[in-house]
Amino acid sequence: MGRTSLWHFHDFLLQFDGEGGYIFTKFDAEERLRLEEEKQALDIQLRRVPELEARLKALKESIA
Repeated sequence: MGRTSLWHFHDFLLQFDGEGGYIFTKFDAEERLRLEEEKQALDIQLRRVPELEARLKALKESIA
């Protein structure tokens, strides 16, 4: 949803599902920002998964 700097000006959120339907809900900018920050942190962690899997494999091979 658009620029986060504008979120505090909005009270409602209209989301289209791409199939002709929609959801119209109350919008809590603070909660949405918190969720965005959490999502970004998880995205960063997930990018490390291949590196961590490779390290785990190397460790398993070295102790086998």
